[in-house]
Amino acid sequence: MKRQLAISLIFFSAVAISPDLLWRLKSLLAQLTQILAAQQARQKPPPPISSSPKPMSRVTLDIGFVPEILSITPAHGPLGTTITIRGRGFTKNGNTIYASYGTFPDLPSPDNETIILQVIPPGLPSNLGSLKTAGFPELRYRFYLRNANGETAAPGEFVLDL
Repeated sequence: MKRQLAISLIFFSAVAISPDLLWRLKSLLAQLTQILAAQQARQKPPPPISSSPKPMSRVTLDIGFVPEILSITPAHGPLGTTITIRGRGFTKNGNTIYASYGTFPDLPSPDNETIILQVIPPGLPSNLGSLKTAGFPELRYRFYLRNANGETAAPGEFVLDL
């Protein structure tokens, strides 16, 4: 099964697809690999039961939500705009943002719901108006988030004003 998934990923890689979609496919392959490994681990026989019971202790569970980007504000703006990414499932530290133009590792979220980021894609001309006259109506950037709780299934989006 794992071999078939890897072959499928190689096939999809050969087809002209966006980097966002390729990143999502690789993420899904990693998740499926983890699921298969967990299923194989469950098939092993259980360990023998001890005759002496272990003492009970209190356990605190820290269950996080799978990250989800609910909004990006403002939704559009000029180069250098500071955006606020709002959502749930963020962690205090260790949030990595994958943007259409780069990766931003280990970003903090003081309240586990917001991350602040400045939009400065590399390689853009200083005169953005030249892009508009060249036929680009707008530049859209997508943002995904990954942390210890998982990764976002859908991106947030910001439109760069030209």
